[in-house]
This record gives sequence, structure tokens and C-alpha cells, in this order.
Amino acid sequence: MRFHITSLVATAALLPLAKADFYIYAVGIFGNVDPESPTANILNGYGFFNGPPSCDDVINHYIWQISSEDLSGGRSGVRCEGCSLGYGGDVEPTELEWNNEMGHFTWYLNRNGDFVDTDDVVKGNCVVDGSDSFDCVIPPGITPDKGISQLFCTSDLNADAVNN
Repeated sequence: MRFHITSLVATAALLPLAKADFYIYAVGIFGNVDPESPTANILNGYGFFNGPPSCDDVINHYIWQISSEDLSGGRSGVRCEGCSLGYGGDVEPTELEWNNEMGHFTWYLNRNGDFVDTDDVVKGNCVVDGSDSFDCVIPPGITPDKGISQLFCTSDLNADAVNN
């Protein structure tokens, strides 16, 4: 038994560390946010998921990230150039910056899809991916949260840090 456990530990040490995958979605919260307005308002933001989300994931297992024009000075949220809620894969992000519980990173399309930390150290790689969308009603509302994937990223990081 001792040989078997020792062999197992030695084999596990030789295996490369697995990389984690995560998606970044543009999310629109559609609803009558302003009770004085008869028209539906839209709050734009972002969601981070470890895979394409189910409505259960959207309702119970993610924390909405605010859209921001400026993440300097420790501000949290997501800033994106070219992100869209356009359905049918019509997304064209060129730069996406996020500052949240995962850390502060910027992804650049023109840098081979790499994302870097604030010290310009490469922490992972993302590709533009508008292949998935969701349309989920968040109780007790009657209007949906809609989202479409913007990036698929591979890194040692994952969305758990953002949603827990």
C-alpha cells in the first residue's frame, strides 16, 4: 500500500498544473428600474462564469459587475471597448479591463489576446467568443437579464473568486 500511495504522489507531481477557463459576458438587466418611467430601462454590466451559464447560475451563482469608464484609483468594475449585447455572435471587443476580486487585469486583442496585470505581466490569454447567450428572468421580476459572451479566457485564474 505504501508503494502505491508513493507512486501516486510522484505521478501527480509530474502532471502539469491544469489551467482554468472562464468566460466574460456583457449583461443587460432589462426592467423598469425607474418606477416613474413607463419604459424599460437597461443597466449594462458584466458577468464572469467558469463555463456557459444556466439560468440557475445567472440567478444564484454570479455577482453582477458594473460597467465603468474609469477603473483607476482602485475603482472596481469592467471597462470594455467594443463589447456588445448584440445577439448572434456580433461582438467585437478590442480591449477589456476588469478590476474585481479576481484582480486588476487588461486584455488586448492586439497583443495576441493576452491579458496582463497592472505590472504588465501576462496572466492568461482570451479569444473573442460571442457564441453563447442567456435570457433569464430573475425573481420576483418579469423582465429578463440578458447576456452574451464576449471573451473566453484560459489562465490559472477562474470566475470563482468573483462570484463567491
